[in-house]
Amino acid sequence: MGYQYYTNCAGLTKSQVPALHDMTEQSVDVTYTTFRKAVGGDELDAWAADHGYDIGNQRGGLRLKSDWHVAYYRSKWKGRRCYYLVWSAYEEIFLSEEVSP
Repeated sequence: MGYQYYTNCAGLTKSQVPALHDMTEQSVDVTYTTFRKAVGGDELDAWAADHGYDIGNQRGGLRLKSDWHVAYYRSKWKGRRCYYLVWSAYEEIFLSEEVSP
């Protein structure tokens, strides 16, 4: 199935804030490996590259999987399965490709 990047908490409208609260309240910690497998390597690599992480054959810089400041979660966004990561105090939300926000 796979997931696509949807938005982060700063990009939400006021009416979406309760959904964010619900998502964080019912979340379950997952490992980087579980998160990557669920979201998909290409999607996660694109997000990581956009946020300054080394990917692929790049060497010398920080990789997302090595950044101990990042936490990974599985939850529900408006009743639908989602995965999100917390990066720099932002919830970065990935939704199923079948789900339209």
